[in-house]
Amino acid sequence: MLLRLSFISLIVWFLYRIPSEFLNLDIFKIKKINIGENSKIFNEELSAVAEKMYDKSIWQLDMKKLKRELSKDVRLESVEISHERMGEVDIKVEEKKLLYYAQIGERIYLMDKRGEVFGYFNEREKRSLPLLVSGDGKNVSSLVEVLSNLQEYAFYDSISQIYEVDSNRIDIILVDGTKIFTNTAVDKKKYKVAMALYFEVIKQKRIAYMDLRFQDFIIRYVEDDDGR
Repeated sequence: MLLRLSFISLIVWFLYRIPSEFLNLDIFKIKKINIGENSKIFNEELSAVAEKMYDKSIWQLDMKKLKRELSKDVRLESVEISHERMGEVDIKVEEKKLLYYAQIGERIYLMDKRGEVFGYFNEREKRSLPLLVSGDGKNVSSLVEVLSNLQEYAFYDSISQIYEVDSNRIDIILVDGTKIFTNTAVDKKKYKVAMALYFEVIKQKRIAYMDLRFQDFIIRYVEDDDGR
């Protein structure tokens, strides 16, 4: 009986040791971490992750956990970690696309298409983009909703800033000083007509504001110096 137990214990020990030794062989160790070309702006962060991977057995690495850690960086749109070649791991990250600037309180931030802040103004190269102005950031989603309805139209590039006046009025300021009064109830079709009307009118007159909140368009012109 004792001999049988000893034999079983020996077998169990071998079954445990063989996979353990085998999976820790050098051929399974990560010796090269390839960082995608677009990922190098995050060199410091990715280097820290690479250190955790280097010389570790691929079987010891929790790729999903490493991906979750990187995905916590608000500057990143997506993260991919793959192991397609023996001894190598590929890391590719895509940074968020800057779509707006947002002035919230006294600070100016970088904002993505979802209206999520992911950095400070001076962290990216300066671009000509709409500025969302919000006192506390609570109404940002409404401003983003309005801008998303305008993105496909030509005068989107002429938007200087956008802010909420009250619960029924959002003001868009164009680079020529024209104000557009709108709200989240105004749909894309109305913006399309407004754009065509705007470009036609400014050929002859300067517009003080266009109000799109009602069934009919309301347009007020800037008075001439002689009061006409």
